[in-house]
Amino acid sequence: MLTETAIRRTKTPAKPMKLSDERGLYLLCAPSGGKWWRFKYRHAGKEKLLSLGTYPEVSLAKAREGREEARRQLAAGVDRETGRKPLAETGQPQGTPPNTPRSSAYGHRAAQPTLESAHAGLESESRA
Repeated sequence: MLTETAIRRTKTPAKPMKLSDERGLYLLCAPSGGKWWRFKYRHAGKEKLLSLGTYPEVSLAKAREGREEARRQLAAGVDRETGRKPLAETGQPQGTPPNTPRSSAYGHRAAQPTLESAHAGLESESRA
């Protein structure tokens, strides 16, 4: 488990380094001197990463509170990263706006008349 003292004593690394806390929370220390709180989790079968702020603006205690809030939301089925519920609950794929037709959400085009079908329709009208 991480402590404020251990964080303060950490020197700027030569390459990016993670200081792990618990339950997916860690502090990413960059060679530039920046320190970012990250929460690594899985939702709807995918691994995701949530940024909780920078150290020292966000203390260890505040980062832990942010992690616990994100875990509560995940338990309720809401992905804090996108703010949406998964497909099983909404009928829409993750990350699509609520009014998007399902076919376009999957990248398929809605059925549109082709040139041949339009031409066939004109021929049948002219014969009648």
